[in-house]
Amino acid sequence: MTRPFRFYGDGPDDYMGTLHHFVDVVFTHPPSDAERESLAERAYQAMQALGVRLTDGLFSGRYAFFQISPVRGGLPPERLVQALVHALHGAVSLVDAVWLDARFASGPWTRESLLVGRPSAGPVPPVAAVDPALVRPIDPSLPPPSRDPVFDGKLASMRRERRLGIVRDHQPRAGDVGISVVDVVPPGVPAYDPRDPRLADWPELDDLFLGDSPMRNSPGQYSTAEVVAMHRPTRMPVFHPDGTRFLVVSRNVVWEVDVRTRAMRMLCRGEGDETGRLRDAVWLDAEHFAVGSDDLLRAYRLRDDGVVSVSVVRKKGFGVLGVARGGRLLHSVSRDQGAGRTLFVRWDGKLALVGAIDVALTLEGEREGHVYVGLDGVCLEVTRLAEVLAPAPTAPIVDGVQLGSRVHLVPPRSGTGLEARTADRVLTSPAVRGVTCQGLFLDDGGIRHDLGGLLAESIAHHNLNLTNHLAISPSGRTGFVVAGQGPSGLKATVVVFDLDARSVVSTLEHDGKKLGKILSIEPIEDDGLAVFTADAALWVRKSADAWTVAQSRKQKKARAGAVAWPRDRPVLAIPTDSPDGLVLVGLASNGKLKLLDKTGLLVRTVTWHEGRLLAEDGQRSWWEITGLEGAIRALE
Repeated sequence: MTRPFRFYGDGPDDYMGTLHHFVDVVFTHPPSDAERESLAERAYQAMQALGVRLTDGLFSGRYAFFQISPVRGGLPPERLVQALVHALHGAVSLVDAVWLDARFASGPWTRESLLVGRPSAGPVPPVAAVDPALVRPIDPSLPPPSRDPVFDGKLASMRRERRLGIVRDHQPRAGDVGISVVDVVPPGVPAYDPRDPRLADWPELDDLFLGDSPMRNSPGQYSTAEVVAMHRPTRMPVFHPDGTRFLVVSRNVVWEVDVRTRAMRMLCRGEGDETGRLRDAVWLDAEHFAVGSDDLLRAYRLRDDGVVSVSVVRKKGFGVLGVARGGRLLHSVSRDQGAGRTLFVRWDGKLALVGAIDVALTLEGEREGHVYVGLDGVCLEVTRLAEVLAPAPTAPIVDGVQLGSRVHLVPPRSGTGLEARTADRVLTSPAVRGVTCQGLFLDDGGIRHDLGGLLAESIAHHNLNLTNHLAISPSGRTGFVVAGQGPSGLKATVVVFDLDARSVVSTLEHDGKKLGKILSIEPIEDDGLAVFTADAALWVRKSADAWTVAQSRKQKKARAGAVAWPRDRPVLAIPTDSPDGLVLVGLASNGKLKLLDKTGLLVRTVTWHEGRLLAEDGQRSWWEITGLEGAIRALE
């Protein structure tokens, strides 16, 4: 045999399909301390160059056992194993090596080795060989393989130096936090510890989540230990700032547990392919919490009837979460691959990624605004926080709506100088609902107007499809209903009711093929109606007893709009999915619709609320549109 040593399990068909690869070897002599250091150095360097992590090394005399964890999508497994055994042989000569995952003894090197004989005798291995032909005979005189402080110490120091090198070489992008090495942790820094002492009152969290689980009550299907493992909380619970409840992640679900009653409610769950497995949850402030998963971080607003998603950051590598700077800086560390990953996220009503580094940094604590992280006993400071975390704004109260500081300046394309400010709570429009024509009603100040029968009589074609476009004039005397509009929107009739006389006073046929489906309607005083469609905005005006389209403006990719009333002059606010963004059109004194501004602000909905024009974006954040008074001058 011309090979340098015997090798069992070298063929490309030998791969067993495991997540880790296990190799045992026999050296020509028990390695000395210096040789074990050389083994650690050579094996680590070889595996690091191939994107493989050397996760274990156990020794017993001439025998040693190694485990490596490859990254998915890397080199073929047999190539990695061959590289490992060659690196070991370069430090201390091998007698033989066995790839314990080998399923078939089919490779040419394996066949040649078997012609010489079976593998040398060794102790009982931590993992048994798969192929019986490759099982190493047992030498009962050898103790079981165990960890070696010399090998482990050298391996740990090399890993530490590599991680510190990543930190020292890290160049943050503009707008990101930085990382700086400090000598020691400054005295008085409170250590970050996710274990809350209040959890001492909860000695058995497992029992809380098991409850009367149907899995627990299915004898024979799962053992008690298996059921506990499946239902056990995956992360340490995190208390709400008021101390009355805490969050905990279990079974890919975020639960809220009431401290007083021990009642649980499900807040949100992982969404499979979109989010991956939920990793952790933390409170951001009294009303918001964040949930990290494999592929994203999402912030939620807590409400009595559940939660609503308000912001999301999509990035692989979210893991254990921590918060600093009063919840304004999130720290996430994941150790799944290689040296791990650390992500920093800013929270100011929205989530924004402000740092990423491919090494796992533990959150150590903070003092006087300084935030410290750790790496293998080395203290690091998170820098550039002043630039990344602007001072928290003092939110003024405007007509009962709490608004944040200005965060977006709408380009003054037409000289109006509009701006937007975030609003901290969700606003809801007055509930006006519609059912089928037979049961259609309008609700005006608690007075229900049953218009189903009248509407059915007024529509000649009796197309009684569902509708939800209803409105009442400011005086409460006139009602408007969009009836007969199907999914295509081609057939629709705007029916005008005299609510005092309970009669139909006018109908207006809508050309859906030309103007698009009606999305919303809103009265303009008692003699006008704004109709917002998918392709236009219409001003319908009362003339004598008839209601007709007085003005229209084409607007592609429009959404449901709203009417604002700055300085008692109607302004039509039209959200669009086009580059124009939010379009503002005013009703001029000559009765024509005039373009005021194409703001470029992309929003989903708009509403005129307590004297303010507010808009909601795709992240469920609300914005105030100001500067309308200046725009109105162009209408006079």
